[in-house]
Amino acid sequence: MDKISKNIVKFISKNMPIDDEEMLDVYKYGIEITLSSLINFVMIIVCSLLLGDLTAGLVFMVCFIFLRSYTGGYHAEAYWRCNVAFVCTFILTYFVSRLFDRIDMNIYASITILLIGLVPIIKFAPVKNRHKILSERKRKKSRITSLVLYILFSALSIFMLIFNIWYGYMVLTTILSVPVLILVEVFMQKKGYHISGN
Repeated sequence: MDKISKNIVKFISKNMPIDDEEMLDVYKYGIEITLSSLINFVMIIVCSLLLGDLTAGLVFMVCFIFLRSYTGGYHAEAYWRCNVAFVCTFILTYFVSRLFDRIDMNIYASITILLIGLVPIIKFAPVKNRHKILSERKRKKSRITSLVLYILFSALSIFMLIFNIWYGYMVLTTILSVPVLILVEVFMQKKGYHISGN
């Protein structure tokens, strides 16, 4: 990823002269993030096609990316680890969704689990991250946005489950994966495995 982004930045700087060295680093970081996101997208699409359920992959990406962008959570130190963690999260949520569907988990149990998942978001979101330093104002805005999104996705999940739409479980397990990853990151920061920001 590093070599590819450096080569792209070199190509850009040859065709569009950039005087500021710091801007080259900004371009490089932006390219790395874009490439990593593109790889994540392709891997989830491939996995969902292999599972025979493209819609599940799309539901996962929409719910996870929207919510996670405001809450923060587990961050791998290398891009390839991030990609692997993202795919593993999708596969795990998919099979847990299928399990919930098989045992026909009732609405009250679903609501209870969703309420429990709200606790880490209220307490820790957005999780501190040294790569994404937020002002106090932005932190408050991110917390409110993450709570609103979690509640809206929860309502969507329950609505779908009332009408026996299987993807309600996919929404439920996807948004529950976010507070789990929040707790993982908080634990890793407390143990000193990851450096916190802010």
